[in-house]
Amino acid sequence: MPPQPRGQQRMASVVHPEFPAVLQTRARLLVISFPDGAAGPQRNMQSLLAHAEFLARVEFALWCPGDHYRGLLGKWRLWRQMRQFVHGRRDWTLYINQDLSFAFWLALCARLAGCRDIAVHARSALPAWASRVCFRGLAQRWMRWAVRRKLAISDSAARAMFGSAREVMMLPCLIDFEALWAELAQHAPRPRLYPGFVFACVARLAPEKNQDLLIKALARVRADGLDAQLLLIGEGGDGAALDALARALDVAHAVHRLGPQAHIGPWYHEQIDAVLIPSALEAQSRVAAEAQYFGVPVAASSAVPQWAFLEPSKAMLGLGLDVETWSKAMQDLALGRVQQVPERSSLAEGSPLAMRNGVRPLLDAVFGAGERP
Repeated sequence: MPPQPRGQQRMASVVHPEFPAVLQTRARLLVISFPDGAAGPQRNMQSLLAHAEFLARVEFALWCPGDHYRGLLGKWRLWRQMRQFVHGRRDWTLYINQDLSFAFWLALCARLAGCRDIAVHARSALPAWASRVCFRGLAQRWMRWAVRRKLAISDSAARAMFGSAREVMMLPCLIDFEALWAELAQHAPRPRLYPGFVFACVARLAPEKNQDLLIKALARVRADGLDAQLLLIGEGGDGAALDALARALDVAHAVHRLGPQAHIGPWYHEQIDAVLIPSALEAQSRVAAEAQYFGVPVAASSAVPQWAFLEPSKAMLGLGLDVETWSKAMQDLALGRVQQVPERSSLAEGSPLAMRNGVRPLLDAVFGAGERP
């Protein structure tokens, strides 16, 4: 019996233990994406694959491979499982939603397995193969040649994946604002969990997200008399180091590492007074628009593009990456010196970030002008 693709393989709310499930609708699409999770790319794909317009227009199979393919033997397994995934469907369009080096290996295995109509959607601004610059250049050149439709959520993501933003279509990470708001009705309201003014950083715990800068700034504003708390919502390898820094600065009681939250809407609505995005690298940051949709003021570094906001004029943008800048920004936010976008703003209805507006352009880009579902 041929090997089965490992990882999550599901359709809507159905989970099949071995094979990807398929909806019988119109245009045919193979989707390779991230395993389920609460991070931005995962939530984007979960919303897209459950959206009514997508389901009405596309017949698709989904494979969400996990981290099982390191080393040469791992690449051999990946090719064999890719071959199984595309068996009988090599003429379908393949839509890869993975990042950097893994996207390259997926695309390579797909070509070797007989797929030719491949679209790759780049979502990360991190440089791939940082220690192997020569290999990175060759891989990016191959991706530009082998991938028929190149998509990215920003110029920085395009350069990270393909080495250039030329001939790459920009399509943002879409947000289902209506579903975010609907989360409020699905969860009983909670009283405030933390005293004082509550800041939050909703991101992976990783060096490029700069949560350590926020902990240092928090220590300064608390020393200046501001009763403030900091919520770190996300997971990642920097958790222990951030905990140690908070203890060293005597603010461990005010720094709360909560892990990823599958339902972030109630947190914006009930618990968070301001969102902080101090990233050194950022391809989009869907958190910026999500927070503004709930009327939460936002401060962001210069790495966050203006188009990631519903209303950039009502956010603190372009902040530098130093403690003094962020401690002042936190003081200004706590004192109400930053304008807020009205909660559930009508700006979301016409935004290109909204799922309702982005499904059709995304499908047109993935299938190409010659085959619009």
